[in-house]
Amino acid sequence: GDDANVAASSGSLSELTVAFSEARMLSDQRRLADSVEGQYHDISMKVTTEPERTFGIGVDDAYRGGNTVIAEVPGVGEIEIRFRNDADSGSFRSGSEHSMKTSIAGWNGIRKRLILNAQ
Repeated sequence: GDDANVAASSGSLSELTVAFSEARMLSDQRRLADSVEGQYHDISMKVTTEPERTFGIGVDDAYRGGNTVIAEVPGVGEIEIRFRNDADSGSFRSGSEHSMKTSIAGWNGIRKRLILNAQ
């Protein structure tokens, strides 16, 4: 429906999370992801897990083999954030807090959380 488009254009991560959560069909999730992919968002976050190696289908080459951490974003909830494979993500330990520019990479439909790329 039009809800997805409204969320995409108004652009807050919390609205996007809701829109993705409500997009039950995979095709709807994919359409929504395509419409917001690459959109920039400045976030404040608290890391909740130790960095893990990024892998999977469709991961951008610059990020494949880099690290992914799970973080808590106020007003949004849990997100996944990927770091470039040439980035030093060593300071992103569990419990640390950071502000950074990110872009939207997609949606983890199993865990119901946004996937962001650190810029």
